[in-house]
Amino acid sequence: MNKTEEKIQIERTARFNERLSKTILSDPISLDLRYAKSDGEVSFESRTDLKYSPIEQGNEWGQRWEVAWFDCRVEIPESYFGHELAVRIDLGGEGLVYDDSGNMLQGISSGSVFDSEFSRDLIHLGALP
Repeated sequence: MNKTEEKIQIERTARFNERLSKTILSDPISLDLRYAKSDGEVSFESRTDLKYSPIEQGNEWGQRWEVAWFDCRVEIPESYFGHELAVRIDLGGEGLVYDDSGNMLQGISSGSVFDSEFSRDLIHLGALP
């Protein structure tokens, strides 16, 4: 790559970064998070029969291979409307994300035996109207 091409690439990258920075909302929002442990598999329909307790970031919710349902609620500031939103959730294991109607949205995981750096903890929520 010659000097002219290099300059063009640097300028394009700078413009891209500027556009990108306008689309990222980096202010974290607190989540209202509750969980309910169970002795085994619980259907989506039966999850509301469980006893839920509040949990905060950093708290332990269970041991390896234990099962729990999590209920996550959040109030989105008006200034975020019209922007693409995502939430990052690391449960220290595997999980499945559902919408309010029981539709499966995405699996999440904090690791893999095949790749110690693997993580799937970002859930894209789309844009609010």
